[in-house]
Amino acid sequence: MIGHFYVGATDVVVAPRASITLSRKPLMTQVTNTVRFVLDGEIVEAQGVRRTTTVLDYLREDLQRTGTKEGCAEGDCGACVIMIGELNEAGDAVEYKPVNSCIQLLPALDGKSVKTVESLKKSDGRLHPVQAAMVECHGSQCGFCTPGIVMSLTNMVQTNTTPTRKDVADALSGNLCRCTGYIPIIDATLKACSQPAADLKVDDKADVPLLKEIRRPSIQRSASTVTSSCNPLCGHARAVSLFRLQPLKKWPPT
Repeated sequence: MIGHFYVGATDVVVAPRASITLSRKPLMTQVTNTVRFVLDGEIVEAQGVRRTTTVLDYLREDLQRTGTKEGCAEGDCGACVIMIGELNEAGDAVEYKPVNSCIQLLPALDGKSVKTVESLKKSDGRLHPVQAAMVECHGSQCGFCTPGIVMSLTNMVQTNTTPTRKDVADALSGNLCRCTGYIPIIDATLKACSQPAADLKVDDKADVPLLKEIRRPSIQRSASTVTSSCNPLCGHARAVSLFRLQPLKKWPPT
């Protein structure tokens, strides 16, 4: 008698004293191991990289973007903050979120835009107003946490160019600094925001058409399909949740 059973993505047909025949069934309409994202007006293709690679490790080790620092490696200190952007609903601008790159897995970048602290330098070599004000107001001492702080503040001024001190404190709630006590950092932010709003924006005009180019077709799945095809307790379900953007941890004010 021939037995037939189904395991994961593989049909296994078993015949007595015979060889086992395996046939693969595609799980997706588009199968690829390449992660594509936009970095400063260029498309980056991460091909064949392990899916458990963190964004931080890929930026530092593969792209030599060493301005992004590793502090705690568990999403607590904010030294590794970068900005990750997606096209808005109208498709004519990029909307950003600050993300701890040390706990973000590389596949989460697929189809998105990335800005690191190196991205902030103007085309003529000038620093971003937030960076310049941090220097002028002595907002950095040891400097290890500074790139992450600058990125959190730069993310804030993309949508709020006239923040209050409370707004700045809220934007910094995911960043720890053991040196400055935050007062010069807040002062630096308010000073930076005295500059024209256009100067506070990151340069991403070239990113918009590239984001449209690398956009993948969405795959519609009903809740019943997902539930029936994947046990919510299995490792696959946990892994899928890790590929989504993880928001910054927020610390209560002290």
